[in-house]
Amino acid sequence: MRRHRRGFLGGPLEYAWAPDSKEIAYVTNLDPVPAASTNNDIFTLRLDEAGAGGAAKAVKVSTSPGSDDEPEYSPDGSGWRFGRRSRQGLSRIAFG
Repeated sequence: MRRHRRGFLGGPLEYAWAPDSKEIAYVTNLDPVPAASTNNDIFTLRLDEAGAGGAAKAVKVSTSPGSDDEPEYSPDGSGWRFGRRSRQGLSRIAFG
């Protein structure tokens, strides 16, 4: 499992590859002013299920109004987890 961090606004902040490399989970902030928001969300792309034109469709997998970060796949690819802050100062781990 490969996990990476990046640090720029308006693009993926963190991402993780599934062990079979057929899916990627990534963190991004789509709020109008990302610098003033902590509402990071996690999306997945199934690269082996690309639609017409060869583009994979992003699926939003987190719904917290706080920051959802650090996606990580299980070693066998059967599931994944990520960190969630439902509000400032409160964190927990969610599983998918």
